[in-house]
Amino acid sequence: MLNLRSSKRIVLAVLASLAAAPFALRAQGFPPVAPPSHEAPPSKVFTLAETVARVGYQHIFRGDVEGDANIILIPTLERIPPEEREAAEPQVKAQREMLVQQVLRETVQRKLMYEMFLRTIPPDKLAEAKASIKERVGEQFNQALEEMVEKVKKVDKTEYKDLTRQSSQLFRLAYVMKEMELTTFRELDLLLRRYGTSLEKQQQAYAEDQLGRQEMYKEARSTAEVTYDDMVTYYQDNLDDFRVATRARWEQITVKFDHFPTKFAAGEQIAKLGNELFYGAPFKQLAKRHSQGAKADDGGYHDWTDWGDFKISREINEAVFSIKPGELSYIIEDTEGLHIVRVVERQDAHVIPFADAQVKIKERIQGDRRSEAINKYLANLQDRIPVWTAEDGPEAQEQIANPQRTNRVR
Repeated sequence: MLNLRSSKRIVLAVLASLAAAPFALRAQGFPPVAPPSHEAPPSKVFTLAETVARVGYQHIFRGDVEGDANIILIPTLERIPPEEREAAEPQVKAQREMLVQQVLRETVQRKLMYEMFLRTIPPDKLAEAKASIKERVGEQFNQALEEMVEKVKKVDKTEYKDLTRQSSQLFRLAYVMKEMELTTFRELDLLLRRYGTSLEKQQQAYAEDQLGRQEMYKEARSTAEVTYDDMVTYYQDNLDDFRVATRARWEQITVKFDHFPTKFAAGEQIAKLGNELFYGAPFKQLAKRHSQGAKADDGGYHDWTDWGDFKISREINEAVFSIKPGELSYIIEDTEGLHIVRVVERQDAHVIPFADAQVKIKERIQGDRRSEAINKYLANLQDRIPVWTAEDGPEAQEQIANPQRTNRVR
């Protein structure tokens, strides 16, 4: 049975920067604005069409934030066997609700910046500007997503946090494509629609984010120099970010039992392939032609995987982390079938040296300082753009006439 608790930790670790995003709504002290009288009180379970937040004249609906929250959960949900989904539903529901609140904060921040951008356009030009934006955003979004997909494929998990700093939205989509082994945006769109969103909705969100940031960056810039002492201090204070677990990358040829009439027939096939490898046949080409594993199209190549990651079987895990790099394994049997692996490279657990991490450290410090400047910018918007979320409740009505400004975290 899939361990949802473990999967939850993986999802949250991968997206840790989302929770620590520089745009924490409550940290800005945005004065709440009263909801319209028809909106539901916080205690009511919202339907997908109900408003859960409002930024200026823009409404945010439950269905939109739930669809974005589901993107984070897709790799976990898709791995739950059908017969176990009913039992897992309470845990999934609790995790989804937590992510909905997290995504809601991110959405409010995006809408806030986008609303400020819209206010820079003359009213008589607004419709024309929106049409032009919609025409251009598709191509830009696709290009940006393609670039993120390539980055996610190439980098180690320890670098995921840096990719989310570039764009948490694009990272989430690229991560889903990698984990679910999707090769086209069409496949991605079909998967997203099953979970309450679509590529078209993601394009719109991307456009709002990019346009809002353009206006924001005009006013929120940090030019302070990052010194050597700044980088040393950051490295020492965030040492866990630079730890790398024992890991390996390897090649694998698989013969599945369900492709043969008997285990003996499967054994004959893997033995034949093993002999070809022993006498010099290229592993990659042989895997592409004959392997029945998930990575056959990639020549059986598995990228960096941490020790103990049981997305692969325990038997394969033990072999990958015991044989010498470059050597062929013995024939490995698990419940799926028979396998031969060859380790390409293996690294023991270590801490990335400061000298090797300096470029990344400098980028992170600059990003943190930019985030601080952005926070100040967002805080200054509260007098001009009213924000209400369902958490604020009906008592917000008393604060409409003369909202008080505050920077305390609520």
